[in-house]
Amino acid sequence: MLDNNKKGIELSMNVVVIAILVILVLIFVALFFTGGFTGLIAKLKALVQGSSIEIGVVQSTCNGYCNNFDLVTGASSKETIWNEYCDVKRDIDLNSNGKIDPGEKKSCDEFTTCGSIDCNNPP
Repeated sequence: MLDNNKKGIELSMNVVVIAILVILVLIFVALFFTGGFTGLIAKLKALVQGSSIEIGVVQSTCNGYCNNFDLVTGASSKETIWNEYCDVKRDIDLNSNGKIDPGEKKSCDEFTTCGSIDCNNPP
């Protein structure tokens, strides 16, 4: 009697596993025919290689910190912007090889200029 119950459980587990596999295969087939793998491949490539950021994007961010530094009035806000500009090291793909090499982590003051933020004198 115990053997019959065990076979019944195994059969239902087999059906569940097969159903899950069929659903996964259908999802992959649908992605293939709709072009859904294009974005997926790019995302996987970025994960494997590391997220590289072009220098123009980072320069724009740093220039934003520079412009906002004069606009904010609170000491804590100025300190936060100063830290973001002077202390935070950002990944920048300087040689455009698609990955972050040693020496490609830079703070804003290392590749941009800002007359209102002096990284040698915190606010």
